[in-house]
Amino acid sequence: MSEVLSRLNGGEFIGLVAVVMGCLTGMCGIVGGVWHSVRKVESEATLKRDMLSAGLSADEIVRVVSATAGDKVSPPLAAARG
Repeated sequence: MSEVLSRLNGGEFIGLVAVVMGCLTGMCGIVGGVWHSVRKVESEATLKRDMLSAGLSADEIVRVVSATAGDKVSPPLAAARG
């Protein structure tokens, strides 16, 4: 490996490092995005399980999860509110 690197001049070496760093940055972004999605789903599932064990109804759980997710209230719940 050092033999290949010793053949590169300064500009080629900088180009190689830039390409490798670009690929690593992209892979870190993908892994980070997937990790974030998994953790979000996991935390929502834990919240729902805790609310069920506390005795909340399904409508109350939907209302809480929609509010915490920043979603708009669904039409049936909006009609029930008056």
